[in-house]
Amino acid sequence: MRDSASRTLGPDGYDVFLSHASEDKAAFVEPLYLELTHRRLSVWYDRVEIKLGDDLRRRMEEGLMKSRFGVVILSPNFLKYWPQRELSVLQNFESTDDTKRILPVVLGMEKDEFVQRFPSMATRLCVMATEGIDAVATKIIEVAGGQPTADGEGGAGWTTSWHRPALGRTRIYGSRRRRSMAFVGREAVLEQLEDLLLRRGENAGICASIAGLAGVGKTELALHLVDRLALAGAFAGGIYWLDAEDTDLTLQWGGRIADQWGTTSTGVSQSERAALTILEVEKVSGSVLVVLDNVTEWTESRHPQPLPDGAHVRLLVTTRQKSLGGTAFTPVELKVLDVTAAHGLLEAVANRGSIADADALLEHLEGHALALELAGAYLGKYKQESPATYLAKLLAGEAAPRGECRQGGSAIREDRRCRPDYHLGRARCVDQDRVAGGLMLRRCARDGRVG
Repeated sequence: MRDSASRTLGPDGYDVFLSHASEDKAAFVEPLYLELTHRRLSVWYDRVEIKLGDDLRRRMEEGLMKSRFGVVILSPNFLKYWPQRELSVLQNFESTDDTKRILPVVLGMEKDEFVQRFPSMATRLCVMATEGIDAVATKIIEVAGGQPTADGEGGAGWTTSWHRPALGRTRIYGSRRRRSMAFVGREAVLEQLEDLLLRRGENAGICASIAGLAGVGKTELALHLVDRLALAGAFAGGIYWLDAEDTDLTLQWGGRIADQWGTTSTGVSQSERAALTILEVEKVSGSVLVVLDNVTEWTESRHPQPLPDGAHVRLLVTTRQKSLGGTAFTPVELKVLDVTAAHGLLEAVANRGSIADADALLEHLEGHALALELAGAYLGKYKQESPATYLAKLLAGEAAPRGECRQGGSAIREDRRCRPDYHLGRARCVDQDRVAGGLMLRRCARDGRVG
C-alpha cells in the first residue's frame, strides 16, 4: 500500500480529516484539533467546516475527498452511523487507490476490547490516546508530511509542504498550562460565559463571576473557554493568559508575551519592555481578552497590574474570593458536578472504559472536579484498583507511590496530589462563609465592540 502523502491537492485541501464520535469531542478530539492546527496542519473538523443549512453527507464526503489522511478516533462511541460511514469511505479509498489513508487512534479501550470491537483495524499500527495529545499529534504529523519550521513556533515546530491555515483562529499569548483532556458537565456555564464575553454595544460594564468552592475547576473552565473562543476566532486582537497570584505582572508582559509579540529587548529594561508590549496591545484594532488566573485580591489600590486599557479590552479572572472587587463583579454560580457528570469525568480521566460500583466514591467526593480528576488519574494509573479500594485508601489516608499521576498525558505535577487523601484538605479546608472559588469576568469596555 502506497503512502497518500504523495498525492497533490489544491490550496483548498487538507492534511487530515478528523473522523470521530461526537461524544469524544470535549475529552479528546477538540484538544487534538487545536494541537494539530497549532503545529500548522490543515485539518478538516466538522465543528469548523460544517455551517448552518449544509448537507451533512455532502460536506463529509467533500472533506474526505480533499484530505490526504483520515485520523480515525476509534472509541466505544465510534460504532454509530456517521463515524462508521466515514471509516467505510476511507477504506474504499484505500482499496481503490492502493494508498494509505487511515491513521487510527485508539481511545478509551484496552487492546483486547479494541480487537473485539474493531477487528478490521486490529492488524494496523495504532497510536494510543493514553500516550497524550502531544505524542498523538507528533505521530500524525510525522506521517502527514510535516517539516520543521524556521522559527519552531507551534510546540514541536512542524509545518506542512502546503498549508491552509485554520480559519480565524485567535492567537493565545502567555504561559498557560495545557488543559485537561477530560471536561464534563460544564457546557451550560461555558455558553453563559461566551454570551457575556461576546456581547456587543452594552453601555453597562459586564461584572460577572463564576462562584464556587475550591476544587470545582475554575482554571480548567477558563482553559476550555479560552480554547473555545480561540477556535471560534473571537478576540481578533489576541487572548492573553497571565498567572496573577502575584499582583506584579511585569515579568510576564516583559518576558514571554513580549517575545511572542516580538517586542524589542535591546537597550530596554524588563519594565520598559512590558510597557511597550502593553502599548501594542492597546493599539490593536481587534478586541482583546486578558485572562488573569488565580487572583487573590482586587481593590482600587492593589490588584494585578500592569494591564492594558481601552474599550476593546475585557478581563476574565479566576479567583477563590467570592466578593472579589466588590460591586465590580456579579457572580455566575459554578456548582459541584452532579452525579452523572461526576461519573462521566471519573471515567474520562481514568480512560479504562466503564467504571462500575463507583456510587460510594462519587458520594464521598461530592462532585468536586479536582478530587474526581485525582481519583480518575489514580484509577487510570493503577487499573487493578477498584473505586471501593480507592475509597478505602482515601479514608485510611494511605499514600500512593510518589511520582506523577497522569491524565491522558497531562501530568498532575505535585507529588502530594497523587495521594488519595489529598482531596479532603484541598476541597474542604476553605472557610465557606468567606472564600469561594470563582471565575470572574469583567468587561473594561463600556461602548466597545467585540468581534
